[in-house]
Amino acid sequence: MEKFDHIVYEPLRNWNRCVMMFNINEDQGIDAASAYLKQFSKEDMSGMLDMYHRVKTLGAEEVKRQLIVSMPLQEDEEAAVE
Repeated sequence: MEKFDHIVYEPLRNWNRCVMMFNINEDQGIDAASAYLKQFSKEDMSGMLDMYHRVKTLGAEEVKRQLIVSMPLQEDEEAAVE
């Protein structure tokens, strides 16, 4: 299952992993979601837990907004803006 390792920006990577885990839980159940989590290191899971707490505290829409605002431009996007 997708781990989103190719995403450099850690908050977005953690967001995507959390969304994936909750979608797996909803579609396939807790055992499948647990299997998804087991492929991550303790450090990765800690980042996911932090993201989960942010969503529980601020709400999903606010966390998404903050991600969009704080996300750095990619190199090819920076060239297009200039």
